[in-house]
Amino acid sequence: METKAKASRGGARFNVTANLLESESAERLPRSVAYIFSANGRLLGQEIIGEKGAELTVAASEGSKVHVLVGPEVKERVTLAELRRRGAAEQALRVGRELHNVDLQVVPNKWQHWLLGLCFVHGNLFKRIHFGPFHFTLCVPNATVEIYEVDPLPRLILELPDDLIERIRDYIIRPFPVPPPPPEEIIGPIGPLPDPEMEINFNMAHARAAQSFARASAALPEARAYVRATAADAQTAPQMSAQSLQRSPVNSISDLQFLATRTSTLHFRQALLLNPELIRPIFCILFPINVTMQLVATAVTNEDGYFSTFFFRGINNPDQPDLYFRAKQHTLWGPNTVIYAPTPIPCYTYWNYQCGTEVSLYTSHPAAIGRICDPTADGITVDRIGDFPLSRIRGTSVNLAAGTNTGNIGLTDSGSPWGGVLRLRLEFDRDLPTNAVKYYRVQWRKGTSGAFTDLSGNVDWTAMRNAADGTPIYSVYNIGPKIAPNGTPNLYEIHSRGNLAPDGVSFWSPQDLGGVIANNTNAIFDSMTLAGSVNPDQPDKAGIYQLKIDLFNNNGNQVTNLTAAGVRFFVPPSVAGDITGDDADHPLLDLVQGSSFIMSLHIDNNPPVVDVQAPTLNSESAGECGALEYDPDAPGTVQVPFIAGQRNGFATFTYKVRKGGTDIFNTPSVGVGVNSHVLLRTQMHTVTSLLGDCAVVGLLAQATVSPLAITGWGPVYNDVSDNFAFALAPEMEEA
Repeated sequence: METKAKASRGGARFNVTANLLESESAERLPRSVAYIFSANGRLLGQEIIGEKGAELTVAASEGSKVHVLVGPEVKERVTLAELRRRGAAEQALRVGRELHNVDLQVVPNKWQHWLLGLCFVHGNLFKRIHFGPFHFTLCVPNATVEIYEVDPLPRLILELPDDLIERIRDYIIRPFPVPPPPPEEIIGPIGPLPDPEMEINFNMAHARAAQSFARASAALPEARAYVRATAADAQTAPQMSAQSLQRSPVNSISDLQFLATRTSTLHFRQALLLNPELIRPIFCILFPINVTMQLVATAVTNEDGYFSTFFFRGINNPDQPDLYFRAKQHTLWGPNTVIYAPTPIPCYTYWNYQCGTEVSLYTSHPAAIGRICDPTADGITVDRIGDFPLSRIRGTSVNLAAGTNTGNIGLTDSGSPWGGVLRLRLEFDRDLPTNAVKYYRVQWRKGTSGAFTDLSGNVDWTAMRNAADGTPIYSVYNIGPKIAPNGTPNLYEIHSRGNLAPDGVSFWSPQDLGGVIANNTNAIFDSMTLAGSVNPDQPDKAGIYQLKIDLFNNNGNQVTNLTAAGVRFFVPPSVAGDITGDDADHPLLDLVQGSSFIMSLHIDNNPPVVDVQAPTLNSESAGECGALEYDPDAPGTVQVPFIAGQRNGFATFTYKVRKGGTDIFNTPSVGVGVNSHVLLRTQMHTVTSLLGDCAVVGLLAQATVSPLAITGWGPVYNDVSDNFAFALAPEMEEA
């Protein structure tokens, strides 16, 4: 049967054909609905598809991407994820001026079992890139994801040799510390590659089993008392029968420990067969067993790293499938580069996978090609400084507004100032640019009053396309500064990272680590040049600096009415997990003044200062020789003068004394305080405490200053240390 959803005039018009292929039996066709979602997952429209069709017109701009789905009628809240979970047919396309004809076929096995028969598998493939304490996630497009079904644990347990069953029994009775999970190892076409994934990501089933296992291993007084009582008599301990084993409840590792001391190998294997959930972490980390896998489906990730497929599980199959994933991509290393294949396989298997739920796969493979994931907010989101979200900066965060005042505005939530080269990141809705909003300009000023000055640093993004043979080809595109048609200078073009590059073929993709930073840059504020450090006797340049963002139309005229232009400014959401940004003109923020977005940053490029000077004892300095003589009858006190600070107190310091290979004195990290860059501190040590059991001793006094200022991608300055080595020896008797 063929039904249609027709579009009327105005907006984006769609003609959706849903072919629900009929089966040989006489089942009644289900009611089907046409849905259209924006690229951000916002429902744009829906309509029941009847015999006479249904009119469907949505508000979507030319060039934006939408998802057209045909699926079952959903009574509750309609979401893209839920329709995908239920197996709706889907097609993604970009909006044009013409009527869009979309033909979606739904096979009988799909519409018959939208909830039962087939196992639908959805997920996302990401690339995780690390920059010191920061990490950045990219979506991985054009990758082939292979989905394997792994033999269920009961079958694996059934095939284990007796000696491994006994090793598991021994561990259950006498658990020892569990080693850390092994790193992922990927074998590529040219041999072993660097470990691309250094962390293990348990799914929820893994986590629950690991937590219960850890709790049981940590403290089992009753079970261990029983073990100690029976261990000496293990050979004569009565064996439990299969019938009693079936009647014995096994709810925790402690119960399994009890059975381990009372059963034969055969019956203990049966206990494991009945309770595989409890011992998954054992197979993952301690005894990674070989598993049998069968390829059941493949899928190709779209430009957003999303994949979706299905396989026929079988209506009469009572077991939840156990799935393992691998991924390949055509990279600069060659075709079919394996970019995701974590091991040991039991650690990365989704045991008892619930069909229709999304999985998230992460790789750190150096050759994997990723792109910036789609923005999630409408309008314009002033998103980050570097990789640091505005939701964690005082003055741009609703969540931090209650504790924000004139003394800390512009600092991070942990009290850090800003410095170095600051890279502003903006996110634009995929409906932009339009003729009404095509350019943006960023300006700066010191303080909260006075004229602003244009930022004019060059911003280039990299884009990637695949040649006919699949080879990745990178290109560079200049975002700005540009001169508008009317002559307005220092404007930057608006581009959504979720859309294609201007050639209409390539997508925005960083080529290397430097490309990640460049592709996440919309404007550059070189604070080190404009507000750099100065000598202590000169006026300080640190303090509040403001950034101002204005919008311009396609001719270069400034947008003076945001509402008329159909845009709004947002900042990242303060609530974790929320994908809807906070309004920039929220009463607690008031970041929109007229048609401009203005935010404050506290900038301080003053460097950390450290200087450990020569210790003294009884007014005698260690000097160039680095030695101090003490009177054994009146040892006295050693004084160590040092400077450890930063001009405005944005640093912490530690001080320690080392004797041989051991720290004998160590202060906790404390704030340095204002004007501490010229403050001479003195640390006192009694000679007796420094000597210990020694008569002559060599010592090292060391101070370390840890600056707080950040660029958003890392610290402005690294830790700095200074030290002074000296010795203590008894006074020499005069001849």
